[in-house]
Amino acid sequence: MKFEYLVLGIGLNKTKNGFSGEGDWDLYKCFVNNPRGYGEFYINLNRRTGEGEIRFKDTEYADFLTKEFEAEMKGYLDEIERLDKEAEEWDKPAYIRKGIKIDD
Repeated sequence: MKFEYLVLGIGLNKTKNGFSGEGDWDLYKCFVNNPRGYGEFYINLNRRTGEGEIRFKDTEYADFLTKEFEAEMKGYLDEIERLDKEAEEWDKPAYIRKGIKIDD
């Protein structure tokens, strides 16, 4: 999914009231604008732990962004399924992978 973004902060600490001071969190405000619609969301990433958060800026963007994320994830899930099937084939003996029939 293509989007533009603004850097809101780098190396911030997460508190119960938001972000401030020095820490491991990087904050981005993201903008999706395509023929299907417009939406804004935030991505917060922790460089040390690998944690991440995605939050919609406003509820008015929720339906559009949810559909965009679902469409994007479906493509990834389809590819993972294809790769899983391919990996299963590699667990089989070569003569089965190549479709060679062996008589008993």
